[in-house]
Amino acid sequence: MYLVTLYESGTIKPKKIKSKKGCYCSVNNTLKRVIDVLSKNYDVVLIDAPAGLEYFSRKTGRNVTDLVIVSDASKMGIHTMKRILELTKEVDLLFENIWIVGNRFPDNVKEILEKEVASIKEKNVKLLGFIANSEEISTMNLIGENLLLLNNENDAYKKAKDLYAKII
Repeated sequence: MYLVTLYESGTIKPKKIKSKKGCYCSVNNTLKRVIDVLSKNYDVVLIDAPAGLEYFSRKTGRNVTDLVIVSDASKMGIHTMKRILELTKEVDLLFENIWIVGNRFPDNVKEILEKEVASIKEKNVKLLGFIANSEEISTMNLIGENLLLLNNENDAYKKAKDLYAKII
């Protein structure tokens, strides 16, 4: 495995790293340092973390002001959203705002997520909105097409852009 080490001077140096099987300590610590260095240069830094809880337990995104949790219309999606909220408290990750987005939610089940978010006691947790399913995005994803080529008139794209504008 190779790791790209970024230095404050802006140079990039590939470096061979060793990790124990199943251990991401070295990689995670390097990622934290890279984020710390790079984030000083920008007003907004967007970190697209993979689905799951590891990102939070490893505290990769410390000093983050806003967290966006995206849930799909499944029991597991809502369960994971709740677990993320619990885990951020357990590991002392503090956010000014925690935004919940329902992704690919049919209209007839939006109320379920609305009620779940309304039942959360923390004042900084808010429902940002919903993004409908897009057959165009699903097809592009399935065939491995680059989503950066998505049509700007796509309804899901426009909705995501509108939601992003609400928090920036």
